Amino acid sequence: MNTQEETLIFMLADMLRLAYEHGVAPTENTEKIASARVRMGIPITVCPCASKDEDRGCISPKCLAEINSEGLCHCRCFRKQPKEGGLK
Repeated sequence: MNTQEETLIFMLADMLRLAYEHGVAPTENTEKIASARVRMGIPITVCPCASKDEDRGCISPKCLAEINSEGLCHCRCFRKQPKEGGLK
């Protein structure tokens, strides 16, 4: 395993940990966004889709509010947890 693969594993693990800790779910884009972060050297505290917006970053208060109101974050990386017994 090379360093970039290891870095991707750690980045994805961090993103999934944050999602779990804040009660949101990953989407089909989470791994792609983790990979893009690693390739472009973007830290988890910076939104890869809106890097000039300093209030955005994975599971930032701004992104959490967006997930709660819209169902998804700006990057479509995280979403509201599905209701138990509901459709996913």
